[in-house]
Amino acid sequence: MTDLAERTTGLPVVEKTTKDTTTQPSTPSHAPPGRVPRTTPHVTPPWPPRAKFLVAVLLVVAVLGAVGTVLGFTSGGDQTATEQDLQATVDTLTAERADLVAQATDFQATIDTLTTERDGLVAQLGELDATVESRTGQRDSLVAAVDRLETTIATLTAGRDVLVTQVTELEADLAYQTLQMSTTVSERNALANLFPVAADASLDTFDLVGTYDIKLTKAYCEGFASCATLPPVSQITIRQTPEGYLELVMSNYLTAGLFRVDGALYAIADSTTAVPSCSGTPRIARVAVTIYGQGVTVATDGAQQLTDLGASITVQAPAVGTCPAGLAFYGGQITP
Repeated sequence: MTDLAERTTGLPVVEKTTKDTTTQPSTPSHAPPGRVPRTTPHVTPPWPPRAKFLVAVLLVVAVLGAVGTVLGFTSGGDQTATEQDLQATVDTLTAERADLVAQATDFQATIDTLTTERDGLVAQLGELDATVESRTGQRDSLVAAVDRLETTIATLTAGRDVLVTQVTELEADLAYQTLQMSTTVSERNALANLFPVAADASLDTFDLVGTYDIKLTKAYCEGFASCATLPPVSQITIRQTPEGYLELVMSNYLTAGLFRVDGALYAIADSTTAVPSCSGTPRIARVAVTIYGQGVTVATDGAQQLTDLGASITVQAPAVGTCPAGLAFYGGQITP
């Protein structure tokens, strides 16, 4: 039928061929001169609908040409006008086919460009996938680090709460201690105003009338037969005479008047009982007694109270017969 269309129209007819799209197409060897070959750099694109329509039209033209030829042989009518119409139609369809081929070439170039861009985007996508994987690993590491930090924060928060409680307790204790210190300082300042305390050891202001215990201590003794023992005195009495004078009584030892001298009491008298006799002859000894203040307390109102008295006793006797002179010193602690 193709040969019939070519003989009838005088133009080549495009045949629809089925090609393997997996191989590189080549230009047909029977293509007439001046015909633009359809080339595809990579893959053969499918026929567009207009190309398919063009082939169908050419087939119809070929069939009609064959029919016209047969009718021309039989009728001998107007073959030239028919051929001209068919030729015009063929020319129009050929031009349209050329346009479609050019469009197909442009489409293929666009496809190639888009394919290249797609390959670039695929490469970028691969890089992005690698970056995402890297970032995912980093994110996982950061998430683990955040978990550790949250655990640490929770531990530190618990410790902070304990410390806050301790600080609160310490602040309360500090406030209490500060108040106590303030009170103590006030008391200290009040006491400091009382000092220095002038404690007068003078006996002039004290009422000394009364009976006291006395404890003697030997400091020195020589020339008396009684030096090995203490005088037999355990109590003393200070009394006031009808004339208003003070008198010291040391039982079986000494009785003498007391005189105030520089805040102390002083007594001196001769005694025949202070030292032993010598070969039956009584010895006269001179006894001197000094009584002084030794312990004084001061009350908060400044009042003073005598708590202890001290005494010093000197016994002196000249030589008598075969007895040498003697001298003795005693100290005494006197308490009410």
